Amino acid sequence: MKTDITNIRKNIYNYMKKKALSLEGQLSKELISYQRSQRRYASRDFLISSYQKLIKSIKRSQIIYLGDFHSFDQSSRNLQRLIRSITETNDHIVLGVEFVHIKHQKEIDKYIRGHLTEIEFLENINYYESWRFPWSQYKVFFELAKKGGHQILALNSNGALSARDNKASEIIVEYLSIFPKSKILVLFGEYHIIPTKLPREVEKRTNAKFKQTIIHQNLDAVYWKLEDTQMGRKKTQIIEFEENEFSIQSSAPWVKYESMIYWYENLLEDPEFDIHEYIMESGLKSFNENATDTFVFLAEKMAKGLNLKIDRDILEDFNLYDHQKMNFILQKVEKIKKPTVSKYFKDLVVKGRSFKVPNTNDYYCSNYSINRLSYLGGIHLWQIQRNLQKNEAVSILSHSSQEKRFTFFVSQFCFAYFCSKIINPYRKCDLYSDLFEKSRMKTNLERNYHLQCLELIEHDTREINISEILKGQNLSKIYKMAKIIGYMFGDILFDQYFEKKSKKLPEIMEVLCHKEMNQENYLYLCKVLLPKRKYKTFRKRFF
Repeated sequence: MKTDITNIRKNIYNYMKKKALSLEGQLSKELISYQRSQRRYASRDFLISSYQKLIKSIKRSQIIYLGDFHSFDQSSRNLQRLIRSITETNDHIVLGVEFVHIKHQKEIDKYIRGHLTEIEFLENINYYESWRFPWSQYKVFFELAKKGGHQILALNSNGALSARDNKASEIIVEYLSIFPKSKILVLFGEYHIIPTKLPREVEKRTNAKFKQTIIHQNLDAVYWKLEDTQMGRKKTQIIEFEENEFSIQSSAPWVKYESMIYWYENLLEDPEFDIHEYIMESGLKSFNENATDTFVFLAEKMAKGLNLKIDRDILEDFNLYDHQKMNFILQKVEKIKKPTVSKYFKDLVVKGRSFKVPNTNDYYCSNYSINRLSYLGGIHLWQIQRNLQKNEAVSILSHSSQEKRFTFFVSQFCFAYFCSKIINPYRKCDLYSDLFEKSRMKTNLERNYHLQCLELIEHDTREINISEILKGQNLSKIYKMAKIIGYMFGDILFDQYFEKKSKKLPEIMEVLCHKEMNQENYLYLCKVLLPKRKYKTFRKRFF
């Protein structure tokens, strides 16, 4: 099974990477050289590391480099997490950034001090012409700087790649010579931060021998080594090449290339577009011109990975619609005779959710990302396995029993999220510890939902009565809680049972796909997926 899943992922990876790189056009000899250097360094042997070891290296270093894949917002989100961790040490933190030219340092300082509006700042630095990647990915750093009193240091310049490394190293060393107690976090293109590029240029310019930490992100070669070995089953997040040189592996590589395709095809010529807003408006497709073919491809691969015997005619018996067909889907939903169920599905459309329209073979997908299509493909497989009759879903959702409604949702969400992780194993969601912490936050506007979710899963401390806990809750609120719990179950099912080829997996799948959806079988899932004395330690990965 492991080999089959790996082959599925490699097929997706090869397709995505080939398409993404084909959009780059003619590359300079220097850029090709930089790419080769990165591949060579990424192919070295490594050890499994830890977040604690990474933070320890960061704390004893004055310069920390983090590789940026510019079109992929995951790169900048990881830096945000690191900044928040490092600020706990009360160090004087400076953020060195490639996305602003050094000639605009004064504009940065004015903006952080509140002397420029956001629009004025972007116009003054000519952001949309000089950088062209979504501003939303980088805006947060200025917000953190204003809140935490940090400085942002511009590091970009004109010229060849090597010349830009030289200039950036000059700025870094000059700053540290004036403020030797500062700690600089450098967000720079991933090709620049390999040991022989920018880090070495910094070393050449100083006699102080500042300690440096290099943090790569989502290296392809590392992902496949982890995937092809037993190490991959541990969902390793951080690996170590050398002392003070790490890589954070927080995403599947084809998701990274998907972001590159989005950028080339939709944002390169108009970078002021918000990519998420554009996806919602256009139903942007992922890695295939025909989203229907993509949907079938993913469903087939997931079915194969689960050893499900489904005739192709049955698998292809569906219609897929996106945001451009919203009115058509709304008309379908309005035909549902139960008003509460009809209103529920209308709300899903408005909120951009993906779902199967009951009493039809129609699926609504608000945007065609890989994660969204694989999740919806999981719902398709679940519906086929369940063999629900035409009016059965509406009958369940309109039933007076909260138990039936809730367990229907949990089974569907668990199976669908589990399937999506077959395609992208780095997906993550809230687990018990995350819910517990949120339920204790007075500022959490959804605190009541989280408290009730805890009531529905703490099987070792109380007797669970689904109907009593959910008494008076409407369908949308039941959906919300079932989604939180279903995702949690799907995440644990994938990591603890599917990856490890557990003997319990067939029995769990039988409960999800064939047995009656009721409190008894829900409690079975709780007890198997949330073992006593252990599940309360489960927490969402940091990266």
